Amino acid sequence: MLNINSFLDRQSPMRCLRCQGTLLKEWVFTENEGGALMVRCVNCGDLIDPVVISNRDRLSVRFQKTRKG
Repeated sequence: MLNINSFLDRQSPMRCLRCQGTLLKEWVFTENEGGALMVRCVNCGDLIDPVVISNRDRLSVRFQKTRKG
């Protein structure tokens, strides 16, 4: 199961799951919610935040269940 904190705490260079590009940690500020720490791919622009991690994890569990049964 993926977790945003363990994902962000990695010490080795992070690679994008889509294009294998370099991922950078950055703060993203919104008008209503303040700021959030996200990861952005410098090549394709993919943004990873806690909601994305949660949704991808849920989809992978659902996919694994449908493949098994």
